[in-house]
Amino acid sequence: MTTTARHRLRKPIRILFVTTLLVFLALAVLLVATQVIGVLLLRPGVVTGASDVLLLPSITAAVVFGLVAFAGSYLPDSGTGDAQD
Repeated sequence: MTTTARHRLRKPIRILFVTTLLVFLALAVLLVATQVIGVLLLRPGVVTGASDVLLLPSITAAVVFGLVAFAGSYLPDSGTGDAQD
């Protein structure tokens, strides 16, 4: 892949990186917050229900984020020149 093509891919990958990070963090925070509320209210059904509903989507979002981050690591930084490729 040429350097120009890599530079063109940088912006969409960056958008995907930030989007998948935010989705993953939102799901993880929602999962933990719901479980904490369940613990504080002494409701084990809320804790296990939150895990049943949000665990798989949280893990999936984390995997997608990791793959996007891995792909983005192969793209040059915005400050690098053609001499390094």
